[in-house]
Amino acid sequence: MAANTLPWEQTVFRYEPSTVLAVVFLSLFALASIAHAVQLYRRRQWFMTTILIGCLLEVLGFALRLKAKEIAQEISRNTKIYSGQFACIVIAPIFFAAGVYILLSRMVTFVGTQYCPLPPRRIAQIFITADILAFLVQIAGTFILLSAEQNYSQFDVGLKVLIAGLAVQVLAILFYLVLAIRVYVKAYHVKGPWHRLMWSNLVCSGFILIRNTFRVIELWEGFESPIAKTEALVYVLDAGMMWVVAVVFLGVDPADRLVKEGERGSGDGESEGESAETAELRRNKA
Repeated sequence: MAANTLPWEQTVFRYEPSTVLAVVFLSLFALASIAHAVQLYRRRQWFMTTILIGCLLEVLGFALRLKAKEIAQEISRNTKIYSGQFACIVIAPIFFAAGVYILLSRMVTFVGTQYCPLPPRRIAQIFITADILAFLVQIAGTFILLSAEQNYSQFDVGLKVLIAGLAVQVLAILFYLVLAIRVYVKAYHVKGPWHRLMWSNLVCSGFILIRNTFRVIELWEGFESPIAKTEALVYVLDAGMMWVVAVVFLGVDPADRLVKEGERGSGDGESEGESAETAELRRNKA
């Protein structure tokens, strides 16, 4: 080891990060970004733009992670690039969650508003507001991290602010899951390919909840904890789960799923969603 470099245990990473894993996930999210961009252009389901933004943030995060590794052993201990990569990877799932929330409002409009205690627009308003709050809090934490330089007490404050933002996400996704499950139980008899879309939505919500809970525990324990020093957990419980979420939403395009039984969808289903229950009753009578 050169005299002017730090051992990995003394760097901001606290371990030697894997270049291979960072390159792999940068590539995976880049491919997912391209696929979502193409699907957005073809399907015009613009609310799914949030998934694309989440993928792009992951790409930026892992690109910065590679750069942060290059300079991590410098004696100067520049933390800005490290904080930037950390913030991008931590904040990206906010946008995945936003897509999940909006999708439920579309499904409620499709199956019938009588199955949900909240109007479709209110669903989006409540949970997107929570998402925006979590985003702003985490941006504040990121700003504190980026301005900390070698002030490690300020760095710790930034972490605590990030924890608060993640806690908001955990609470929001928990309440969302309760609401989504209630809607599905009530509207289960409404036929159509929307069932697969709802199952995908619930699975992705569960992944986001697990990921957010992991990050809260990690940050709460601090960067010196065994959890923070185990890089594999970042890829299994964070990046890996978010990539699965991105891929799942490529396979269950709302334009194909929000259609009545026996019909082909031509759009987002909103114009026909209000009459879904009436059509179901007519079929039962027939």
